[in-house]
Amino acid sequence: MKNNLKILLLEDSDLDAELLQHILSEEGIECSITRAANQKEFFSAINQFEFDVILSDNTLPDYDGLSALKYAREHKPHIPFIFVSGTIGEERAVEALRHGARDYVLKQHINKLVPALQRVTHESKIEQAKVRAEKELRASEEKYRRLVNEVNDGFYITDQHGNITFANVALARMLGYGRTEDLIGHNFLEFVPGEKASRFAEKYKSHLEMAKPPENFEVEVLKIDGSTAYLDLKPVLIIEQGKVFGTRGVIRNITERKLAEIEIISQKNKFEQLFNNSPIATALLDTQDKVVLINEAFTILFGYFLDEIKGKNINDLLVPAERKNEAQSFSNETHLGHQVNKESYRKKKDGTLAFVQIIGVPVIVNDKTAGIYGMYVDLSVRKKAEEELIKAKIQSEEMNRLKSCFLSNMSHELRTPLISVLGFAELLQQEVKDPDHLEWVGHIFDGGLRLQNTLNTILEFSRLETESTSVKMEICKLAEQIEKQLRTFQNAARIKNLYLRSLFVDRDIKANINIDLFNKALFHLVSNAIKFTKRGGVTVSLDIERLNDRLFAVIKISDTGIGIEENKIKSLFSEFRQISEGMNRDYEGVGLGLALTKRIVELLKGSVEVKSEIGKGSEFSIYLPAIPSESEITKEIDFRRTTHHIDVSPFVDRNKVSILVVEDNFSNRSLIKKILKNYELVAEAEDGISGISLATQRKFDLILMDINLGAGIDGIETMHRIRKIPGYFNTPIIAVTAYAMGGDKERFKSEGFDAYLAKPFPKETLIEVVNKYLRKAKLDA
Repeated sequence: MKNNLKILLLEDSDLDAELLQHILSEEGIECSITRAANQKEFFSAINQFEFDVILSDNTLPDYDGLSALKYAREHKPHIPFIFVSGTIGEERAVEALRHGARDYVLKQHINKLVPALQRVTHESKIEQAKVRAEKELRASEEKYRRLVNEVNDGFYITDQHGNITFANVALARMLGYGRTEDLIGHNFLEFVPGEKASRFAEKYKSHLEMAKPPENFEVEVLKIDGSTAYLDLKPVLIIEQGKVFGTRGVIRNITERKLAEIEIISQKNKFEQLFNNSPIATALLDTQDKVVLINEAFTILFGYFLDEIKGKNINDLLVPAERKNEAQSFSNETHLGHQVNKESYRKKKDGTLAFVQIIGVPVIVNDKTAGIYGMYVDLSVRKKAEEELIKAKIQSEEMNRLKSCFLSNMSHELRTPLISVLGFAELLQQEVKDPDHLEWVGHIFDGGLRLQNTLNTILEFSRLETESTSVKMEICKLAEQIEKQLRTFQNAARIKNLYLRSLFVDRDIKANINIDLFNKALFHLVSNAIKFTKRGGVTVSLDIERLNDRLFAVIKISDTGIGIEENKIKSLFSEFRQISEGMNRDYEGVGLGLALTKRIVELLKGSVEVKSEIGKGSEFSIYLPAIPSESEITKEIDFRRTTHHIDVSPFVDRNKVSILVVEDNFSNRSLIKKILKNYELVAEAEDGISGISLATQRKFDLILMDINLGAGIDGIETMHRIRKIPGYFNTPIIAVTAYAMGGDKERFKSEGFDAYLAKPFPKETLIEVVNKYLRKAKLDA
């Protein structure tokens, strides 16, 4: 064995590895040995390098030879595998051979290794040579098959009577036959319909009799299925010793060209009808912007007839003096081959102005601009509506400004005296001794607090309604926040002799929330529940539910209060609405609490629902996207694996490139999928857990990973979990994210991403990055 063998040795014993290397050296085996002592090193070596043979121990601390054999047969089936083990039973040996091992050598008979190695490597070389030879033979056969079957021109030979004696596959296809043999013996005249056959035969016969080379023929033929084809014949006379024995030549299928000519005529007629009957005012101009043709809609819009303006420059007719330069720039751009779509004013025949959408489409002939289609869409009605909307917008903005000014003044004017009212009332409560006076002071203090709460609610609702609120979110345990909020209501519930209790199915349920806003929403719901409950009490529960394949934390505030009529539930979250309204309403308040709650929950990317029954109570539910725990993540992955599958066409070659896109935004997924449409398979996942599930179902060659995946685990956590899936250790995973501040790129690459692509990105950049890392992955393999 003179060639230097490349050996991958899976052996955990240093002594056995040195002994094996010594024996090979003693026997004159020139080789380079890459040793792997465990599973991780074995995977790394076999995926990075090519080897001539794999030698493997049967038992290792964290791995075994049979598993290594199966992995090698799956990923590198061409590399022969030999067991070199101190202990391998007969059944184990048979199983190893059944799974593809070439041989097994016991360490106590290590002298048998070299003959086995020589035999196996020799057989491997023979097999590989055979594979290469078969591959080259198939390639040669395929090349010849394509040469014969993919020629578009037909070839033929006829006798002196026009009977076909030879035909190729292309000619058979032209005439509708499946085999060339079916054409032999047929005469061309059989395929020429009606009177055209006699004219063809007469012309063909005269050339044969005169021994004069026939002219090229364009002939219409009927295929065997009755359809029509158009052929161009280029015959050559076969002459021996001055006598014509037949013809041979080339036949070209010109059906597409002929049908195109027919279609052009048809399209011309259709275009004339479309042009003349189009509701859009249209003018055909020459290269000097002079009118060639106009339609009826143009006459209706501008008042001109064709005989009035034919040959005149359209800009001189329609363009107001102050817009001449604008119009000329439109014309110049269109003559350069660019389509123009602008809005401007144009002048009618009576001198009035029309606001129109101007569409200039270049007429291209032989790659040169031969004219312009100028289209004018009347936007006068829309323009008037826009002006009204602008006026209304200005008025609305002014009203909002006045509203903000009013609320600001009201806040100042009410808060200032409230300081005195509440402050002195509190002082008086400490000073006054008379019970009646003390009661009166208490009423003053309670009234001041009510006024303060009302003012705070109105101002808070106004702020959330008018501002583009950006809230700072953080992950926290909801049970802790609920308990803190309920403690503030214990006294109020005790005064009304109501119970106030909590029920947590899981105290570790987390969500990404703004704590202040969450507490305000919970405050209004619990406050309302106590306000509208006379007997019984209020229960606040926390649970987790799956809705539409997503996990939600569900906070339910249930009371045994008066309930809500069904016809009033729809308007319950509207501003300034209450269950009882009008002069005889039963409960105090301005009716903003529930509207404010709904707005807050929506800012937290959640929703609010309500169920109620008159006389039995109400149940308000807040749904917030939950942050799943480790156990829930595992359950979700198992669940998605059974419910989410990769939609793979049966024609997709599993050896072709496959890409996984993990992105929570539907539009972004659609865009990336369209950009990468030329790849064999592009699968998509809307969240991290779905991405992990799909990665366990198929080995993808590359993964595009968003970072902010909404609820659940983020892209970084998803990447780390996919890396742990067998086969994904070296798979390129690219961060595709809107995080594009200084240091973000370095941070993501330090986490383990192979590359970083900031959103938004040009189509070419995405394709370039994908191709680069697919090539790199292929080289590394």
